[in-house]
Amino acid sequence: MINRGTPEDYRGFLALYPDGRYHQEAKAFLAKIAEEKAWQAALATNQVQALLDFETQFPQSTRVASNEVDDRINALEEDQLWREATRSNTVSGYREYLRRTRLGKYGMEARDAMAGFRQIDEDAQRREQEKQAAEAREASRRQEAEEARQKEAEEKVREEAERLKKKQESIPQKKKPSGVVPSARTAPLFWNRHKRLIYIGWAIVPGIIFVLLLVKIIPSKQSDSLFSPQMVLVEGGTFTMGCTDEQVGDCNDDEKPSHQVTVGDFKIGKYEVTQAEWKAVMGNNPSEFKNCDHCQVHLVSWNDVQEFIKKLNQKTGKNYRLPTEAEWEYAARGGQKSNKTEFAGSQNLDAVGWYDHNSDSKPHPVGGKAPNELGIFDMTGNVRELCGDGIRSYTSDSQTNPKEPSGSGSSRVLRGGSWANSIRNCRVSSRGYDMPNGRRVNDGFRLAQD
Repeated sequence: MINRGTPEDYRGFLALYPDGRYHQEAKAFLAKIAEEKAWQAALATNQVQALLDFETQFPQSTRVASNEVDDRINALEEDQLWREATRSNTVSGYREYLRRTRLGKYGMEARDAMAGFRQIDEDAQRREQEKQAAEAREASRRQEAEEARQKEAEEKVREEAERLKKKQESIPQKKKPSGVVPSARTAPLFWNRHKRLIYIGWAIVPGIIFVLLLVKIIPSKQSDSLFSPQMVLVEGGTFTMGCTDEQVGDCNDDEKPSHQVTVGDFKIGKYEVTQAEWKAVMGNNPSEFKNCDHCQVHLVSWNDVQEFIKKLNQKTGKNYRLPTEAEWEYAARGGQKSNKTEFAGSQNLDAVGWYDHNSDSKPHPVGGKAPNELGIFDMTGNVRELCGDGIRSYTSDSQTNPKEPSGSGSSRVLRGGSWANSIRNCRVSSRGYDMPNGRRVNDGFRLAQD
């Protein structure tokens, strides 16, 4: 009868022979039948709770031991998450699916959906950024045109002064008899003879005064512009620093845990410091990619930058410094205007930064890509930017204006990625390091002020 009868046969056998020789086999067979029936019923419901009930009822089942039940539960939960994501059809819904499943079965579809939403936002953002960039270029063009007009006006004044001088020299001069003073009677005769010279004098003197004023004022304006980097005011606030949701699982261990950070108001350079600005202060250009005054200075160490800042402060009477790492990330994320993007100002790195796929293996002039929400250029890509801090290990504790003391032996922080880095290293939370005397061809800096 064993392995041939129906469940009723086995139950009848057990009723007749409760302690028989085959009663254990009969019980095992009935248990197996009950388990299979419960399993099929759980699958038919397609519900997580039914599978959990099966796991509770049959803890010794081979399906439990082999993780078949857990796999089914995970698949159902993932399907449920995906249905919720597609039902909401929002970036946050798809991001939540990715966060909880780590790509999962529908990972590529989720990323494609997010990319579609981002493209819509980026198109509008790109138009705004292109508008800002165009306005910045137009302002720069107007400034250059005004400087050219001033230079042309100065040259015309000098030419006119020179012409009048030559004209005066060409007029024959009559010598007066020595010791003879014109009397009241001879004054009209004196006026008639010399009125031409007097008129010329009246014309020359104002011109000479104007030229002297231009010579004094114009170099002063150029000097002020030369030693006054353009700074952007960043209003302080509280933000999440480190590995945030928009990083989409690309974070490194040193970006974790994310934590709340509060920074005060500060100013930060609109552009990275250029080779022309470095030469104006230091009198040299250490960069490898030269002949590009508007490109970022590079091949400078943290120690070199401290010397530059010291001399710049002496020349300008101001108090420039490097930004702290927290200030840098807050500004890169857009401060109070943040759109919570993966890169500084966009989800599309090509729109805002030069990196290994679009840089042609070299740095590019500052301001060539779109700015971020605060109007700051090149915080993603082009060159990695030195911060004032040493290395700080993240904790989950909230902090206010954090700064790791930069002792002489401590590595310094670099942020933003560069023309030589991959897309992953150009994220706003990505961190890099070098020694205080380290010089690299893809490292530069921008200034900050309190």
